Amino acid sequence: MSKYYITIFSITAIVTTGFFFVERRLLNNNSVDNQTSNLTTVNLSKPSDKSPSLVTANANQWRQQISTLQQGLQKHQQSGDITKEISTLNAIAILHNELGESAKAIAYLQQAQNQLNAANIPQSQKPLMESELLMGLATVYADAGKFPQVLEISRKISAIQNRNVGSLAFRIGDVAPTPQPTSASTLDTKTDTKQDALMLYTIATTQQKRGNVRKAIGTAEAALNLFKTVGDKQGEQEISKYIDSLRQQL
Repeated sequence: MSKYYITIFSITAIVTTGFFFVERRLLNNNSVDNQTSNLTTVNLSKPSDKSPSLVTANANQWRQQISTLQQGLQKHQQSGDITKEISTLNAIAILHNELGESAKAIAYLQQAQNQLNAANIPQSQKPLMESELLMGLATVYADAGKFPQVLEISRKISAIQNRNVGSLAFRIGDVAPTPQPTSASTLDTKTDTKQDALMLYTIATTQQKRGNVRKAIGTAEAALNLFKTVGDKQGEQEISKYIDSLRQQL
């Protein structure tokens, strides 16, 4: 990665980190408690390497994890541990998304958001938890190629980080793209668009790490179009190289 991206990548560093951990909140097989408290990785091969048997094996593994997480969810609901309940709902949503069940993923994220809104959680913890749920939602939309919704969510995450208090009053299942307000200057407009392009780039790299190379290409191409819009030649060059490297993995 060039110095160009090393310099401006910090704009979305927090969000990128969140995507990485959210998508890997998949849990080991020791116990129900471990299923809702440990972070681990899932070994996902790139799409071109996935044999039918591997796809089936992964799907079976994820459904087994969902079943175990459901047991943990009931336990946390009975004990009143709202923090673990929200975390478990988020983990279940991530697994449903990996299975291609985006509607179920959004439903679990909505349930988690509702619980978070209603819960008496310290304000020092709530922004981070909400950002995690939003990043999970952004992952679902990115995998579906709904980039305007992804960018809308990224701006909400930025707003949370800037305020560092409270939570946003909106229903996760109803996120819709909204027009960007007109910037006060051409410079501001270009800066906003570059940040949007960088957000899409970070999502593309996350999709690549999850083994979704074709989806990563689509997301990176959306980022490339934004760089072209603002005439950022260096950004175009970097993203083009990245896209070429992704295509070589197919």
